[in-house]
Amino acid sequence: MLQKTILQLTEKDYSLLSSQIQESKADKYLALLTAYRKEKITNGELIKKLNVKSAAYYTLKSRLNEIVQLFLLKNVSESRIELIQTIAKIEYLLYNAPRATAIQILKKLEAELINKDMPYELTSIYKALKRLHLYSPKYRDYSQLYNKCTANNQAQDKAEDLLSLFCKALSEYYLSRSEQELTRLVLLKKEMKNVCRHYESHRLTVYKNILNVHFDLFTAGAVKTDEVKTIEEMLQESLEIIETHSEDKVYTHLISVIHFLYFEYYLQHGLYKNAGIYYDKIIEKTETMYLFGHSCFASHFLISTIKYKAHKSNFSNFYSEDDSLEEEIDPENLPGFILINYRIAVVAFYEGRYPDAILRLNKLLRETTFKKEISFSEAETKLFLALNYFLNGEKAPALNILKNASRKINKEKEIEKYLSALKFIKLLKSCCTDQVIKTDKKIAELHRNFNAVNEGRYKILEFLTLNEDMLAKMK
Repeated sequence: MLQKTILQLTEKDYSLLSSQIQESKADKYLALLTAYRKEKITNGELIKKLNVKSAAYYTLKSRLNEIVQLFLLKNVSESRIELIQTIAKIEYLLYNAPRATAIQILKKLEAELINKDMPYELTSIYKALKRLHLYSPKYRDYSQLYNKCTANNQAQDKAEDLLSLFCKALSEYYLSRSEQELTRLVLLKKEMKNVCRHYESHRLTVYKNILNVHFDLFTAGAVKTDEVKTIEEMLQESLEIIETHSEDKVYTHLISVIHFLYFEYYLQHGLYKNAGIYYDKIIEKTETMYLFGHSCFASHFLISTIKYKAHKSNFSNFYSEDDSLEEEIDPENLPGFILINYRIAVVAFYEGRYPDAILRLNKLLRETTFKKEISFSEAETKLFLALNYFLNGEKAPALNILKNASRKINKEKEIEKYLSALKFIKLLKSCCTDQVIKTDKKIAELHRNFNAVNEGRYKILEFLTLNEDMLAKMK
């Protein structure tokens, strides 16, 4: 964690931290900081390099961690820190300051907190003002403000939790396409609507819009939407709210979520020029984008960027980026783990590095426990692997994988769910055969049949464009 934090420092912050440590003449700390920043090195190698004993090294590491934490804390907005520090002194005000003075200070703090949109801290102010107006008619007013503020905070907490749970469920639905996961998404959507119905809050509106846009984009019309607003209207409304409250610290991050959703929306509609505008806005923040899994279906960006780049026929830098991106994905995030492996395999595929794609997909199948709930994703992985084997001139393993996939699909007895997969299996088997029936006309017909059914919620291999050029390679 310490090394990852150091690597994520901007060059400006890293230089400033290095200078501060250098000025304190703490050479060992500086050497450790530099090693973490510029080298891939194990703890054992660092102990040798620093010429210290194991116990001393871990003490040194712990102390450097404290130095980095303190540095980061000091870089937080000073005005917000001062406000929080002042709020911590409220009890002192209540017991030591004259009543009028205490009220004036608290009223000033109230205005500052409202201006900076710090509702959690605001409850402490109203709690104190209630006590200072115990014998005044204003006690009731401050009690109502305290209750309203507390209820709003709880509603915001609930909305944040619902959005996080929805994003997790959505990523799991993407792998499974199961009715059970879809029902869960619908329930979370309804619960968010109920929470937002009871409270007027621009933040609740943004959370609700983000959830609803995700639902409409990624469930492919599986459930009829009850929203009056279109996706564009919800995104525009959210963007206007965020721009109106530019000082809001949450919104400075959520703007990237809105850009991500705009990108996905335009990409789905084939509006690549518009998608490119939002691609450019978020591509510089790619690594931090994958930390947004609690606020959006961030790992899908791994796949959608492939689709965008494939249209542009430009995969520059993708191969070099994959190692760092792989480190950013939480190993406990199974959808993210599967999609980063897809991405690496797909890039290799488009670059004609079929052996690399085969290695990556076999690794994915070996290291992932595909439960029944995510068998859709397992089938998709196997079909992609078979395609790579075939294009690499290895027909026997390709046919074996197709037989295995067909057998598992038939066991599930969900024909509609796997119709696209079965059509693709038929197409690929026809390409693999050496019999006379392998004709351009036959393959073209099977390709048309596959494209005709490969749409909607059960679409497979969305990251591949099976155009005429690709079909020519398969003949």
